Amino acid sequence: MNRTQAYQRTSVENLIDDARYLAEELEALKSVIGSIPYNERPVQQDSILDMICRIGLIQRKFLKRAADQLNSSAKFESLPELPGNPALVISEKDIESLQQSNATEIIDDIIRERKELLLFFDRYLNKGEETRREKSDAIGRDYLHKLMYDLVSFERKQLKEAAERVLSIETDRN
Repeated sequence: MNRTQAYQRTSVENLIDDARYLAEELEALKSVIGSIPYNERPVQQDSILDMICRIGLIQRKFLKRAADQLNSSAKFESLPELPGNPALVISEKDIESLQQSNATEIIDDIIRERKELLLFFDRYLNKGEETRREKSDAIGRDYLHKLMYDLVSFERKQLKEAAERVLSIETDRN
């Protein structure tokens, strides 16, 4: 493994750690979600539930699909790309269908799926060289790095907005 490959591997592993940490942030949000109006939409803003739903839908639409394709013999060129603004690929209809569940169930599903996906990505990064072709391995690592970076960035923004909304609600109550 050359220096660039080692850096990319460490960088992807750091992003996986960030994704694990963000799952812990979701768990913390779950502890307060029952005491706030999480489905209330301020003027021209998303509700906290909308933000949580987007996180779950993006995870399913991109991470789950990527894991399935990395695990198959499909060509890497067909892997899903996360757009600059991932929220744009999630329709209101998608969000509404997910909102049939309560917020804690949605968060539990996101966390459960996240753990499974991150285990897969850990195994993918650590599987023996003899089981991978060098070119496909490099493409897969590069792809995984970009996807994890985009996902973590998107999720950080969503959770920051949700935390700010929770603080605002708590401040207004006092």
